[in-house]
Amino acid sequence: MDLFRRGRAKNRKGTEKMSAWTEVFALRVPCEAIGIEGDAWDFCDAHEEEPAFDRGEVPGSRFPYFAPSPTLGAYLDLVLRERVTGKRNSVGRCRVMTPQEEKQYLPLFRQYFPSLEAERIHHVHYCFYDGCEAPDYYAIEEDE
Repeated sequence: MDLFRRGRAKNRKGTEKMSAWTEVFALRVPCEAIGIEGDAWDFCDAHEEEPAFDRGEVPGSRFPYFAPSPTLGAYLDLVLRERVTGKRNSVGRCRVMTPQEEKQYLPLFRQYFPSLEAERIHHVHYCFYDGCEAPDYYAIEEDE
């Protein structure tokens, strides 16, 4: 499974796409929680030949994969699913992992970060214009 490669998204014909609204489902961890100083670009570049870092040639062809989050904050995302929506969507949610997600994805995180605590990994769902930074979703809001 290829998970840490960055690259420009391509459309169905294999050519680079223009910026568009993109909906993303990912598991996000702060870089400081996994011992990465600064952002995750250098870390991902150093692992780009590994399967867990390859996003595939066509959007949606290879999930999950690790990538630096497209935010101003320093996070590493395990992208579970993303799709170009063509229109703005007001989603923006963050939650803890479900037991099923923890069972399925924690071993993948621990291949690279053996001491990572499951509580530091948050499931995020958001929409952003991929020509700009995405929202820094990570904090889980308590219900009032």
